[in-house]
Amino acid sequence: MESRIPERRRQIPQSKKKPRSDSKAYFLITNSGTKARVRKKFFLKTLCISKEVVEHAFEKKGTGALFIGEDNRGKKEPHNKTKPEEIEKVKMHIESFPVMESHYTRKSTRQYLDSKLTIAKMHSLYQEICEKEACKPVSLITYRRIFCQNYNYSFFKPKKDQCQICMSYKSRGLEKTAELESKYRDHVARKEDCNTAKIKDKERSLKEKNLVCCTFDLQRVLQIPTSDVSPMYSRKICTYNLTVYELAPPNNAFCYSWTELNGKRGSLEIGTCLYKYINQLPNTVSELVLFSDTCSGQNRNQNVSAMLLYMVQKKH
Repeated sequence: MESRIPERRRQIPQSKKKPRSDSKAYFLITNSGTKARVRKKFFLKTLCISKEVVEHAFEKKGTGALFIGEDNRGKKEPHNKTKPEEIEKVKMHIESFPVMESHYTRKSTRQYLDSKLTIAKMHSLYQEICEKEACKPVSLITYRRIFCQNYNYSFFKPKKDQCQICMSYKSRGLEKTAELESKYRDHVARKEDCNTAKIKDKERSLKEKNLVCCTFDLQRVLQIPTSDVSPMYSRKICTYNLTVYELAPPNNAFCYSWTELNGKRGSLEIGTCLYKYINQLPNTVSELVLFSDTCSGQNRNQNVSAMLLYMVQKKH
């Protein structure tokens, strides 16, 4: 036989009892608009909130049942937030790579890094530096985010280096206006006329020994020295090269090279190169035909035109 002993109630001493300031009643609004009193647990489960939310609301309740507490959402700093000094270190590393502007455009905010670089390769070089300095590097995702949000850099060939009329015509697709169609047809016609004139002058230069027909163009910006070793990326020198190519055999080619220490890549530098080329031509040459693109900042401008006019007057 088993004996049962009733559970003994625990009596809390009066000195340890916490004084109750008030009692809370919980209500929910019914469809009819009346208040229905419910239990605390039912109230919390229905609204999917914890009891701390209710207690905090009562603590910050002002007159007229208005909440007077501060909104602290988003003010707590995440434990994995990238530190400002780490962000600054990444920026210093990105800015250590030399940049250059577009080949033709003069007022573009976009700048271009070496085509051999990528964000992943830059991050790899950044990790090597952190290993030497015994500091923890940021992740590739963080490095990429800082790169994209703070810098207007690109690794690819600038689209502005291509013909603007052709690019505008192709990008419009089916939404081509009559004005754009007419402008594009005239542009293609001028291109064909130039090609025809170039072929005719080339054939003339094969027959007439006193005629020289050539083309000239400025190569895209080169950076020296060319190396995959990370210390070499700290600072590179921009090198410019203008090539003049004669269309008649033996198809002589002349390269005029200079660095950013000697000059820029504007009309004065192009005019100087052409001046040197014309001066070295033999005295038997009485006619010179030059073909180039229509880059106004380098070829089609008053400085180059004035130089050519001067050479015509000088030779005659």
